[in-house]
Amino acid sequence: MNEKKTKVLLNYLATIGFQGPSFEQEIRKNIDNGFEQFNAEHEIVWEQEKVQFSLSLTKDLQFQGYRLASYRVSHTDEGGNINSQIFTPTPHGICNATLAYHIVSGRFNDLLEKLSTLNLGEFPGADPYRNLEIFLSRDANEFTLKCSRNEPEGYIE
Repeated sequence: MNEKKTKVLLNYLATIGFQGPSFEQEIRKNIDNGFEQFNAEHEIVWEQEKVQFSLSLTKDLQFQGYRLASYRVSHTDEGGNINSQIFTPTPHGICNATLAYHIVSGRFNDLLEKLSTLNLGEFPGADPYRNLEIFLSRDANEFTLKCSRNEPEGYIE
């Protein structure tokens, strides 16, 4: 695989949260060895929680390059409990490392449960699940959900 395609792959992986000198070196080593498929390991520490990623890359013979086939996320919380999940691409893409962390750590479901008491799903066009996916894909510490509707008593926002 040529250097241009390797850089495109590395840039794509960086956009979804997987980057760093040792990670890049591992990817390049496996590509240089010409493996049909390989796993690359990556670790991110959020606050005091360690999250390990195992990315499965496979050679795409049609495009003469490698692509991300899936990745496994393993989260270890402060109590030493481990949760794991595999993420695969969909027609809409693949969730980034930040969103995967929130899902596997349980933060996504905890926040969705807290928001469910607000009955935001009753507002036209409001999709709390999708909005959380978008907000938690970013490195934001806070976000604002806005929704409104007309009621017989007046406008609710």
